[in-house]
Amino acid sequence: MFLRRIVLRMVNFFFGMCLTLLYFHTECVSAEKLGSDKFTKSSLKILLDENVYTEIEIFSPLSKPRGIVVVVPGTGGLSDMYFGEEIAKKNYSPDSKGGLTEKLIGSGYTAVFYNQRGYSTLSKCITGDSLYLRSASFVSRCVDPEIRKTVTFSKITADTEKIFKALNQVVETQGVPQLVLAFSEGIYHVNSLIENKEIDPVGVVAVGGPLESISYVMKFQLGFEFYLNLIEKAFLHCDSDVLNVNQIINCSDSSAYTGIQNSLITAMGGQTISKKDLPARQEFFKKFVHDAFDKYLKISETEYVNGSFLQFVLPKNWSAAYYTEAFSSKKSSVERLRKFPHKVIYMFGSLDHLVPIHSDGICVLDGLVASRTCQIEVVAGVGHGLEDKSMLPTNEALNKIIAALNSVNK
Repeated sequence: MFLRRIVLRMVNFFFGMCLTLLYFHTECVSAEKLGSDKFTKSSLKILLDENVYTEIEIFSPLSKPRGIVVVVPGTGGLSDMYFGEEIAKKNYSPDSKGGLTEKLIGSGYTAVFYNQRGYSTLSKCITGDSLYLRSASFVSRCVDPEIRKTVTFSKITADTEKIFKALNQVVETQGVPQLVLAFSEGIYHVNSLIENKEIDPVGVVAVGGPLESISYVMKFQLGFEFYLNLIEKAFLHCDSDVLNVNQIINCSDSSAYTGIQNSLITAMGGQTISKKDLPARQEFFKKFVHDAFDKYLKISETEYVNGSFLQFVLPKNWSAAYYTEAFSSKKSSVERLRKFPHKVIYMFGSLDHLVPIHSDGICVLDGLVASRTCQIEVVAGVGHGLEDKSMLPTNEALNKIIAALNSVNK
């Protein structure tokens, strides 16, 4: 999922305190790196909890914006959904965000980006001129493990609410329609706030955001269901009792997928798998999921879970309660959106192997319809974040995101 957005492996909660806004600066800057003429960039430092802040970056066109697009991060928690690929570029620009910033500004939108609690603003903490140096600086300078180890699912939801409400108090964003562009897990926090009437955006676009409950998606991922389904499909299509990785990919017509080999080998239990051993692998992962759920439903809130970024370990990157809450959440996005009167578009890459994807049409799950204003759009040839084999979004995909935002902004 979102469990891998920055290659991380593995009830609304409100803190009951006053929201403090510290307005830092506004400047008119040349947008040469973004390919635009000019835009304004400003930032807000927001108090999320006692001594815990995050900074919002606001990119605005010089003309009156047609709306404010609040970009809600996924499980990785970063304002740049394509960060791991962006920092590999020779001329890395922290403002690019996979080309999304330029597209939003160029389409007349004010773009709002932020990191989850415990991450510094990337433009202020990333140093170095290579992938290794930049990734090392991220781990050493951008991450606060003492804050990250307290991150729970409900805290992320509460922090998301504070971001939206802070924008309502800023002169330059007051009265401008708010739209949501939520990536992956981010849609759960948005939908929870919408259901509880804490926020009321004029429209929502989700990229890689599942329709199912987060506990269902956790089972889907931890149970390697996508990969076990590929293996089963391969045996149906190829007349062989034993298959290797490449044969499974070819026999299941999965060659277009990127980066699935290692996880497929894990699902297989080695470099090859026999047809007679597949049921045992399926049972192994069912038990693995059961044991994981059992562990995290009982674990202490004082424990924490590590993450990783490229070759680096991110110690204490979530509270164990993050998983406890996620595993306990049974309500689907479809259920949460049933009374939302505005338009919602769920965008899935046809090559997404991190979450279950659905066909074009209305948002329906197990016979339950979200609302007639909720639609699904599948983008061909791209993955979870609408990225191609370069792991960055294609220009076509970015244009489709803009088209979706235009569609819900009515």
